[in-house]
Parts: sequence; structure tokens; C-alpha cells
Amino acid sequence: MCPPRFELAETRRPPPAPRTEAKLSVLPALAARKAKGSNRWQRDQASVAKQHKRMANRRRGKQKKVTHQLATQQAFVALEDLNL
Repeated sequence: MCPPRFELAETRRPPPAPRTEAKLSVLPALAARKAKGSNRWQRDQASVAKQHKRMANRRRGKQKKVTHQLATQQAFVALEDLNL
């Protein structure tokens, strides 16, 4: 007997925070204007990496929330690997 069908709410990628998105549109351009390898260029590169890391952490957090929700609300979870 199969358990009742479970429809998970929409699990889209969380939108980046507006401030993070705005910074990511500006920071790489600032770094591009600096002399490659200079201290200021390295600082700008670090800030770009920091913004990417923040966005990745948001995505990872959303994924953990969804998987935790599945694990706690469902008694049975089935996965299927299709070789198409």
C-alpha cells in the first residue's frame, strides 16, 4: 500500500537578497578597473567571492529546510534514478 501523495510547495531557488544582487552587479566591474594583482584588486576579488559565498549559503539553507521538511513530515520517501 502506498502512502498518501505528498505535494511539496514550490521549491524554487530563493531569490538573492536585493543588496547582494546589487553588489554583485557592481563589484566585478570595480575589480576589473584595478591593476591585476594589486592589493586593491585582491581586496575587490575577496569581496566578490564573499558575495558569491553568501548567495550559495542562502541556496544551501533553503535546500536543508526543504529536505528537513520532507524527512519530518513523511514516513516514506522514495528516490528513483532513471538512466535515460
